[in-house]
Amino acid sequence: WITHYKIDVKPGTIKVHTYNINHYIIPHIGFTKLTEYTLSKHQKFINKLYDDCKLATSTIRLINGTLHNAMKKAKRMELIKNNPCEGAEFRKKVVSKQEELVYFNQKQASIFLEQAKKERAYIFYYIFLACLNTGLRISEAMALQWSDIDLEKKEIDINKCRLYRQENKDQIVFGPPKTNSGFRTLIMSDE
Repeated sequence: WITHYKIDVKPGTIKVHTYNINHYIIPHIGFTKLTEYTLSKHQKFINKLYDDCKLATSTIRLINGTLHNAMKKAKRMELIKNNPCEGAEFRKKVVSKQEELVYFNQKQASIFLEQAKKERAYIFYYIFLACLNTGLRISEAMALQWSDIDLEKKEIDINKCRLYRQENKDQIVFGPPKTNSGFRTLIMSDE
């Protein structure tokens, strides 16, 4: 499925699917015949990922997504009648007070930026400043080029992101934002 039927997908997505297949799907259910794999067996697989592998719900949902896509294709090809991944249930994550995301307030952000200015790699100050002031994602900030920045209009054109998973030591890789709404123009502050 991953090599023959999954087409028109970013290489990073293929990498995630391949990892899920090799590290979770094949070791746990790879011996099961396609026609014998049921929702009941799939739910046991999901529960095993929670209980034995101690994976987070977000990771398990990614693994389920890989298998769901493969089963969807198998159904379209009439290899199976139903997609056994449909209807699987996932545990709700109980978020404790300690696990809640904590954001910088204005004072903390200022202290952080002042410290970043003092670092030997001062370039990070500008990256953090841009991210904090505009809401840039780090992959978008790392993909910026001078042609994306209009200092007179104080605008940043977001039209690409850095694709870390596809890089090697000799090559930096850029790609389009994941969705159309990722293409946008951001206004720079006076800083």
